[in-house]
Amino acid sequence: QWLLLDTLGWVQFRNDRIEDSLANLEKAAKLVSPNPLPAEVQYHLGAVYAQLGRVAEAKTQLSVAVQSPSPFPGIEEARRLLQGL
Repeated sequence: QWLLLDTLGWVQFRNDRIEDSLANLEKAAKLVSPNPLPAEVQYHLGAVYAQLGRVAEAKTQLSVAVQSPSPFPGIEEARRLLQGL
């Protein structure tokens, strides 16, 4: 289930297990149906990509996340992170 994988990946990210986090978040993203990804998942992926120095991918994910019409937990952090890239 994508929601559980997203949660696991985010917990791993917050515990500095970045590679494990990336694997689980990317797997979660592939399982989301229907697309597009929920903004919170895009934020999580963007944060991980930013941490890994994958700036273009981070900008793409974070840009879409912060433009979401629905607020989500972490939206302010996503905006700050995007501005810092």
